[in-house]
Amino acid sequence: HEYRDTILIPNTVTYRNKVYRITEIGDYAFRGCSEMTSIAVPESVWHIGLGAFSGCEALKEIHISNLSAWCEMSFCDVADDAGDSPLNYVDGLYLNGELITDLIVPEDVEELGAHAFEGYDKLRSVVFQKDIVAIYKSAFLNCTNLTDVTFAGDVEYIGPYTFDGTP
Repeated sequence: HEYRDTILIPNTVTYRNKVYRITEIGDYAFRGCSEMTSIAVPESVWHIGLGAFSGCEALKEIHISNLSAWCEMSFCDVADDAGDSPLNYVDGLYLNGELITDLIVPEDVEELGAHAFEGYDKLRSVVFQKDIVAIYKSAFLNCTNLTDVTFAGDVEYIGPYTFDGTP
């Protein structure tokens, strides 16, 4: 399918009178959708597959309504040091319409998922408001404008490549 302009993924869909919760964007789901400009990812999505947005040259924005859900999301991990964050493909991540540049990790987030903000060059600072159990692999890999990270408490685990490619 060729998706264009703005795509709004719902939390649920109904098929044959049965309601299904949308929990995943599959591998290569939107690959090659060269006219798709933005996408809204619902908080029900917990996994984004390999290459889900590859070849989406016009994709500029990802919109979310729940930052905790994004932080804890699972992104395809294809090898020991390679992931596939959709932020590698876009110009901006928006929370309720506001561009995220200075990230305040919500207090309910205990683990920051691997590749969660990988490649997101709009990110300038990150504040962790409390103890955090883990920041997994490549969470901030190649965030080329990230210059300030503040920890308000302990961090039990920081994965490999977490801050590689950041100033």
